[in-house]
Amino acid sequence: METCHFVPQQHLQAVLYLYRKAVSTLDDNLYNFQQRHAWEAWGHDSQRAGKLLAQGVTLLALSDGQLTGFVQRWPEDCINMLYVDPAYSRQGIATALVSLMEDQARLAGVELLHTRASKASQPLFQRRGFSAKQQEWVRTQGVSLPRMHMVKVLTTEKRP
Repeated sequence: METCHFVPQQHLQAVLYLYRKAVSTLDDNLYNFQQRHAWEAWGHDSQRAGKLLAQGVTLLALSDGQLTGFVQRWPEDCINMLYVDPAYSRQGIATALVSLMEDQARLAGVELLHTRASKASQPLFQRRGFSAKQQEWVRTQGVSLPRMHMVKVLTTEKRP
């Protein structure tokens, strides 16, 4: 897996496609069609998405030049987005991206890392040592989406 620290313009459409694909294929037991559709809408707005992805630190996972996942930390103490192409799920890509982001946050002096995890990503963050704090609801496109505010204390030790 190779990583990039920002989203080069040539990868923006691939990032948005991966985002839409990941959201649209989420398990029906986690989110209903209306929730997935509302969540996916952000990935259709290249201008808005490009501005958001230009903030903070975004890591891209590439395999043989193919985008397989991405993670963003913005603001500095928050993992804002984490998505993996469903064709590459369960291969350790999300875990590797979160680990790299934790390392970068430590180097930046972040002591407490936050995320607002979807139902789909909560188990991954729990395995990485994040603790659930409070369920939140986000309203987008007239639909409410649940997410869990989670936190992890970052030690100054580098991960094994």
